[in-house]
Amino acid sequence: KIKNKNSPFIIGYSGSVVYYEGIYEAVKAVEELIYETDLNIQVHILGNINIIIEEQKNLDLSLFESIINKSFIKIINKVSHDKVKDIIRTFDLYIIPRLDLPVTNIVSPIKPFEPMSMKIPLLMSDCLCLKTISNNGKNCVLFERNNFNDFKEKVLQIIQNGYPDEILENGFNFVKTERNWKYMIKNIGLYDML
Repeated sequence: KIKNKNSPFIIGYSGSVVYYEGIYEAVKAVEELIYETDLNIQVHILGNINIIIEEQKNLDLSLFESIINKSFIKIINKVSHDKVKDIIRTFDLYIIPRLDLPVTNIVSPIKPFEPMSMKIPLLMSDCLCLKTISNNGKNCVLFERNNFNDFKEKVLQIIQNGYPDEILENGFNFVKTERNWKYMIKNIGLYDML
């Protein structure tokens, strides 16, 4: 929750900044939310945004270039892996707003496991592979993919009401019991192949 006007609610993202991650759409939704509510919200993006800016310039687009200088945006360029956790710990809400595409529905990212293991509130789109990771919303909060009005509503609910402790615990326990190396090796039968 936002403690006071001087203490912003930080929505964060860490990882590859590519179009299908839905970062641009999420930023625009947060901008609308700030405009509609006057809430003190910041969006911190940890990753190399210059690559997508250059790609868009080649296509005569400037979507990402249009958001980087907004006052509520903080771009954090790539940092060494040992510093990533410290930055993520500053997030009040970690977002994975992937768009609805074949690749985003099929290919599971590992990035949800970091905030889950650190008990950081997580909001993800309900792309099929993310929905599976979330256990249909039991391990983290989901919003309807490609529906950034729903994203905006979920962000507002989390800011106003907090994030359910039970969901944080479920996410933590899921990573601890089902996504540790011992479990994964046993589950895929890696040693049986040797």
